[in-house]
Amino acid sequence: MNGRTEQTAASNVIELIQQLGLEGKRIVVELNGSILARDEWSRAEIENDAELELVHFVGGG
Repeated sequence: MNGRTEQTAASNVIELIQQLGLEGKRIVVELNGSILARDEWSRAEIENDAELELVHFVGGG
């Protein structure tokens, strides 16, 4: 997280999002340099050495 290398047991992006407690949040997912549409998350497998970035939008006043 935050630029660090992390290990995960999640086999796909949706599992990772659930493990991180981000389900239902406004996020963007980038896998190996490509932004994934929300409907691709359950099919997008996380392979060894995958580069995954999740951006969580937070509002403020």
